[in-house]
Amino acid sequence: MATINAARAMGFGDRLGSIEPGKWADLVVVRGNPLADIRRVRLPRVVIKAGRVYDPETLMKSVEGKIGPASAADSAMWAPIPPRRRNP
Repeated sequence: MATINAARAMGFGDRLGSIEPGKWADLVVVRGNPLADIRRVRLPRVVIKAGRVYDPETLMKSVEGKIGPASAADSAMWAPIPPRRRNP
């Protein structure tokens, strides 16, 4: 609701604010709930930009050497986060 209401308030409700055909949308689908653990945003399942679907692993490989750790000391910050398991 926050997204669609904000788009409507700015006069962009016909183009933004919801996911439906004909609207502009960039979307990152993550593993887990980023509201419960913000680190989940570092675990994308799929990326959608301008209606085109991208594989996150392919995107990361395409920028190897351009982004990421600048030294061995930075490596830990860029390490993948293992999926969190919940107790039943």
